[in-house]
Amino acid sequence: MRKALLALLLLAGCGKSDPAGPSTTPPPPGTGKPEDAYREFQKAVGRADKDAMWAFMSAGSKAYVVRPETLKEMEGLRGSEAQMERLAATVGVPAAELKAMSPADFARAVVLGGMLQEKAAVSTDEVRGAEVTGETALVRVVRHSPGGDVELPYVLVRESGVWKFDLEETQKRVFVPRAKVSRARADIGNIAQQVRLFQMDNNRLPETLQDLLVKPSWAKEWPEGGYLAQLAKDPWGGDYRLVKPAPGGKEFDVVSLGADGKEGGEGDDADLSYWALERK
Repeated sequence: MRKALLALLLLAGCGKSDPAGPSTTPPPPGTGKPEDAYREFQKAVGRADKDAMWAFMSAGSKAYVVRPETLKEMEGLRGSEAQMERLAATVGVPAAELKAMSPADFARAVVLGGMLQEKAAVSTDEVRGAEVTGETALVRVVRHSPGGDVELPYVLVRESGVWKFDLEETQKRVFVPRAKVSRARADIGNIAQQVRLFQMDNNRLPETLQDLLVKPSWAKEWPEGGYLAQLAKDPWGGDYRLVKPAPGGKEFDVVSLGADGKEGGEGDDADLSYWALERK
C-alpha cells in the first residue's frame, strides 16, 4: 500500500483562480485546460517546489493522505534509527526533523519526498490529451523510459475552477489495473515453468493445464502434490489457457485474455502471454 501511495501522488491539479477582471498577467496555474495543469505539475517537480506540488492535490486527496489508516501505515515507516536515516536520504529531510514531526506532517513529508524521487521519470512525461466530463478530467500521459513507454491515465477534478489531482480515482484507474497485470505475469511465468517440468518428466506436453493438477493415466512421472497445488483464475476472473502449438513456431504458450476475456485488445484488455513476456 505504501509503495502504491507514493507512486500515486505523481499528479495534481494546481493553483488558485483569480476572480479579478481582465488583466495582462497570465491566469494562475490550473485554471486552464487539465493538460496544462499537468504540465504545471511537471514544472513544480522539476524545480522541487514542494508547496506547489502539495497545492496540486485536491481537498479529497489531502484528506486521504492524512486519514487514520494512511497515518498508521506511514508511522510504520519511522522504524529504527537506521531506517529513519534511509528514509531521510530518500525524502531529503534530516532524520531528526522527520522524527520530531507530527503524524500528519510526517505523512506529507514522505509523500512529497516520494514525488521528488520520481523527478527524472516525470520529466519524460508527454501529455497526449484529456477527456473532460463535467468537473472531472482523465489526462492521458505517456511516460518514456529505457524499458519502454507506459501510458498513465490520471484523474483530475475541478475545484472552484481549478484542476487538481484526484488520488483515489487515479488509484482505481492506474495502479489497481497495473497490480493485476503484474500478478497475471507472475502466474503465467509460474504455470509455464511447471509445463516445462511436466514436459521434461514425461517427454510430452500436458494436454491441458488440468494435467498439472491431476495425474493423467499416461504420465510416467508425477511429483508428490502434483505440479501445481491449484490453478487460480487470472486477476479478471478468467481462466489461464494452454495454447499448443503457439504462434511463432513455439511448442506452447500460456495465455490470459485480459480484462475483457476476449482475444486481442489494448490496455487492460490486452492479452498476456508467456512468450511475449519472455521477449521483454
